[in-house]
Amino acid sequence: MLAVSPERVDFGSGVLPQRVMKQTMTITNTLASPVFFSVKASSPARLSVSPAECALEAGESVEVQVKLTVGQPSGQRAAKAFKDTISLQSTYFQQKVREDDQ
Repeated sequence: MLAVSPERVDFGSGVLPQRVMKQTMTITNTLASPVFFSVKASSPARLSVSPAECALEAGESVEVQVKLTVGQPSGQRAAKAFKDTISLQSTYFQQKVREDDQ
């Protein structure tokens, strides 16, 4: 499968509305063969990833940038924490990386 570091995305407690927060994940192919996979966020309006597709040879790594954009809070939704998921998917497997509470 793929090794992901860090194992969880955490933007900390300093997330503010109308601000873009960034974090980098390193994804390493631990398989003995090449792998092609896509990287998708469960809430693309709030969380984006780049690159969205990767091809890695055995042992190769790629850095994926994760961006969090939080809109202006409104009503009760402002107090709600979000738990988004980033999926790594190929023809042969699917892995998930969870975002910590935001």
